Amino acid sequence: MNLDKNHPNLLNPDISNLDFEIVVESWTKLHSDLYHFLKDHNFKWNSKKENIKIFNKIYFTKKGKIKVYAFKILEDISEDKIIEYEKLVNEFANNAKINVKRDIDFAQCGKASLPNL
Repeated sequence: MNLDKNHPNLLNPDISNLDFEIVVESWTKLHSDLYHFLKDHNFKWNSKKENIKIFNKIYFTKKGKIKVYAFKILEDISEDKIIEYEKLVNEFANNAKINVKRDIDFAQCGKASLPNL
């Protein structure tokens, strides 16, 4: 799919003149919305960890809609829970947006630490 070739990183200083704080605020809100979505769907990690660390790489349309939501859970979580999480993330991504718009499609990646439900 070559997503990295045609979805530059949102914070790449060579192509982005966006205010870093606006990006961080939008990125944080997106993860907060995901947390509430999981909570509303009674998702449980079945882990004793206080927080679940996840690496995300998300590809967006130029209007901020999620196209692809790739992730890797950085904790010892059962395969069943990973599959359940993936299903919920896909459902969440259908309607979620980041509050950033660009002239071209873009990507953003980073770690998130979701409170253990």
